[in-house]
Amino acid sequence: MIGFVLLAVMGTAAIGAGIFDLFDDGNDDDNSASNDSGAGGDQGQVLSYEDTDSLGLLSGADGDDTLSGGQDPDLAPGTIDLMAGDDTAVVEHPFGIQVLGGEGDDTLSSTSVGNTLIGGAGNDTLTGIDANDMDGGAGDDVITFDSDVELNDNVAIIDGGTGDDTITVLADAGVDSLDRGGAIITGGEGSDQFDIKLDLLASQNSISEDDGLLETGTARIADFNPDEDAITIEVIRNAETAGRDLSAIGFDQTEVDGVFTTEISMQFEATDTATEAVSYLTIVSSAAFTVDDIGFVNAYVT
Repeated sequence: MIGFVLLAVMGTAAIGAGIFDLFDDGNDDDNSASNDSGAGGDQGQVLSYEDTDSLGLLSGADGDDTLSGGQDPDLAPGTIDLMAGDDTAVVEHPFGIQVLGGEGDDTLSSTSVGNTLIGGAGNDTLTGIDANDMDGGAGDDVITFDSDVELNDNVAIIDGGTGDDTITVLADAGVDSLDRGGAIITGGEGSDQFDIKLDLLASQNSISEDDGLLETGTARIADFNPDEDAITIEVIRNAETAGRDLSAIGFDQTEVDGVFTTEISMQFEATDTATEAVSYLTIVSSAAFTVDDIGFVNAYVT
């Protein structure tokens, strides 16, 4: 963001403005509102891929810019710079688009694979699927990574940045697909909330018949601080899995040179229609903690 400071128009211009006010007919408010209705200001710009320059850059302005879906993929930019303001952008096309929110409370989402969302300063809301990298920047950000629609085995990199962030991972449990890259998550400085939501499926093992077990990794939390951060694991059931319980919750913690690596496993019993399944969450921390420090929701062991 570049701020322009006007210093030269002080003396006579200010006097002239004062004289003009003496003869004001009261219509200035209407004129001002009319002049503010265009691009810039808080209203910002409505952006289109058609405005991308020859270098592949689509730029917003210092205002609340909007980029909606339904753009022409053949005109997709390499970088979208929304600049300052409370901006909103939806990216629907895959691979290589970088979205810069800039200063402000931005709402950025990518509904396809391989893009990068950078919120910048402000309380941003970022949502991405598959191998989308997301960086909240400074501020109390809300970041959601949806791996339920994972289409490849690339790993997403998620960083909350400075601030009290909430990072949510939506993942399938008991899935019969190998293409699950998962995410490496860093909360950054601040009191962060990590929410892992497991969508329990009733899949059969169609990949391998060697052990009759479906194993899925969900995420790796890289900087958990037990003194100020929190982790919640919630099991979400549907009509097919409503009565399917956990048979065990595993907690395995090791320490090397003051760094603790903890693997939490959640094992779901087999049923007449579903193969036994295990989901894993890896947590790296600088201090020890116990399974009691994890909040479990709808995760009852039989």
